[in-house]
Amino acid sequence: MKQSLRILLLEDPEYDQGEILSALDCPALNLNLFRSNELNDCLAALRDFSPDLVLASFSKPESAGYQVFLLLKNLPDPTVFIGITSIEFEQESIKLLEDGAADCLFRDRLTRLPFAIRRAMETKRLQKQEKNALNSILKKGQRIGQLLQNVPSAVALLTGPDHVVQFANSFYQQLTGKEEIVNKPLREVYTGPEHQFIIQVADQAYKNGETFIDKEVFIELEQGLNGDPLLTSLYINFTMQPLLDGRGAVESLLIFGIDVTEQVLARKETERVYQEIDKLFDAVNEGFFLRDIRKDKYIQLSVGCPKIYGYTIAEFEQNSNLWYEVILEEDRYIAHRDSDLLLKGEQVKSQYRILHKDKGLRWIEVKAVPTFLDGELITVDGVVSDITSLKIADETLKKSEANLQTLLDHTDAAYILTDHQLKIVSYSQKASDIAEFRGFPKPFEGTHVFNYFVEQKRSKLEKIVEEVRSGKTVFYEIKVTEKNDVEKWYAMKWIGINDAAQNNWGFILSIRDITRRKKLADQQNQITSELIRRNKDLEQFTYVVSHNLRAPVANIIGLSELMHSMGLDKSGSPELLEGLRTSVRNLDTVIKDLNYILQSKKDAPESIKEPVDLRILVEEIKQSISHLVKKEQMTFEYDMEVSETYTVRGYIHSIFYNLILNSLKYRSPNHPPCLMIKTYQTGKLLNLIFKDNGKGIDMDKYGNQLFGLYKRFDTDVEGKGMGLFMVKTQIEDLGGSIQVQSEPEKGTTFHIVLPINIPG
Repeated sequence: MKQSLRILLLEDPEYDQGEILSALDCPALNLNLFRSNELNDCLAALRDFSPDLVLASFSKPESAGYQVFLLLKNLPDPTVFIGITSIEFEQESIKLLEDGAADCLFRDRLTRLPFAIRRAMETKRLQKQEKNALNSILKKGQRIGQLLQNVPSAVALLTGPDHVVQFANSFYQQLTGKEEIVNKPLREVYTGPEHQFIIQVADQAYKNGETFIDKEVFIELEQGLNGDPLLTSLYINFTMQPLLDGRGAVESLLIFGIDVTEQVLARKETERVYQEIDKLFDAVNEGFFLRDIRKDKYIQLSVGCPKIYGYTIAEFEQNSNLWYEVILEEDRYIAHRDSDLLLKGEQVKSQYRILHKDKGLRWIEVKAVPTFLDGELITVDGVVSDITSLKIADETLKKSEANLQTLLDHTDAAYILTDHQLKIVSYSQKASDIAEFRGFPKPFEGTHVFNYFVEQKRSKLEKIVEEVRSGKTVFYEIKVTEKNDVEKWYAMKWIGINDAAQNNWGFILSIRDITRRKKLADQQNQITSELIRRNKDLEQFTYVVSHNLRAPVANIIGLSELMHSMGLDKSGSPELLEGLRTSVRNLDTVIKDLNYILQSKKDAPESIKEPVDLRILVEEIKQSISHLVKKEQMTFEYDMEVSETYTVRGYIHSIFYNLILNSLKYRSPNHPPCLMIKTYQTGKLLNLIFKDNGKGIDMDKYGNQLFGLYKRFDTDVEGKGMGLFMVKTQIEDLGGSIQVQSEPEKGTTFHIVLPINIPG
């Protein structure tokens, strides 16, 4: 098995553009690469990694790469060193070569780097072999036989016409597969029919004295060379050399075999790689070319070029201008422009149309790189690709996109199409209009779709996207305030786009303006709520008419009938008249209460709103009932974050008056009354809190009747049961709501929520 070549790469970050690694990416090289950017790391790797070759970037003598070379140079057995530098350090590279570096290459000319590595390692190997052989010869008392036993080649000496083996080193003996072959004729060593040609070659060489050479002979060993199970298949270059005596007659035959397994395997691997590359080129519709500008001819053309153009390599070589002649005339200006850029040292990438040999039109893309020597353009190498299918697909896609865009622009919803990373791919005109209206920049391709949402929504959006990735379609509605403080409602819909393998490709975001629908729904809800409330009011009035009006009317009717039947008896008249007056007064009271309620509902709150200072309002109410406040020693506490509101003065005065008066009327007999009034704002709502320390109410018992007309739950206190009814009625007329928390002997808290109105 071919061992990997350990290479220590010391790169200079200042010059590293990845070109060394690119040059090392060669299938013919079996590398174990260790990279380092620091001198200290490199020195440690020399000790721990034990590289076969050091590949170092260097510049001046003080550079890290140069210092490593000086260190290696002074070692007893220096590691092979190849330097990489730039043209401006040419003198330093010459000095490096003079001092013993295996090779030096310029950074912009690394094409031959794999060849340089193989050549340097082969030179090192031969030097080592020669050194080992020389040391062996020079060793005192060393015999030739011992030398031949240690050489890494197969050696055998055959004598006489029977080719008796007089000497065979271990390498040769292992190739025969026999344990003992010395003093045996060749026919006893090779007994199998597949080996008889060896005996025939020996007979021929012994007879005519001619040298026989056979290259890359394949030998398979059962045990493996030197017992290594990985070395069972070998390639050997054999030489059978006749040795003559003093009279010129053949005396013996010297067999010498060199192991070329690594070279053969490397060559075969290279051939295989090139075959794969040719297959790849043939499959991807790409061709590679290298053109000699000075000689105006091609140095190399890959098999892909004939496939793209339809002309053979021979036709290109015969007509070096063929590549230009097949370009459509109206596209040739592109080739002229590219030629000018290449002469300036710039790389080019262009697309144009050609006429294929079959007269068909093709689109090609050409990428070319110039190479200069002494300021002169000498070669251009590049890649040519057939992009006809891509162009056709691109045109089809553009038509589809145009049709889709037209469709999207004529729908009543905004659409944004993103890729799987949520980068915008396409969008409708309405999406652009909405973004601009909301104060965001217009969307454009490549930006992240989250940029068009406020920062606070990002975490929620990320959860939505994860749901869509899992296969769900997510729909929700949002209410937003636009840049001009206009409130808008949008229906949002996220849809995932998957390919045939159900891999997520991207997303569609649908945005529909539903503000009008929402406003209509709100109006309908308000109308429904108003109808429900008015229905409840009618139920209340029905109750009042059926109970509070019927009783005095029934009394009046009864008394009238009694007086008519009895006549005006002086003894009974005063009593009957007093009963009649009482019933009439009760009837008048009920009619006045109903009239008051109806009159309060008749006033339109929207037409009489004004600014109201709540602190002044409370003081006015306190002043109007000051005699009660002083009498009961009532105290007030305030926490009024909001002190002014824009509302109906009469309504807010009535609400405050009734709730303050209730705190007095339903005070606890155990301590003076105290009322805490608190105001604060939440969003666009005004919150009013009235918290007292009075008797409290049993909410479980009376909670559902608390705001009813003529509902009274404490007969010890004067009243008609209208105060809280009016409070709730007026709060609802203002678009608000009221809630109560209360327990007997623990006081009562009224929490009122009213919309904040803006003047005008």
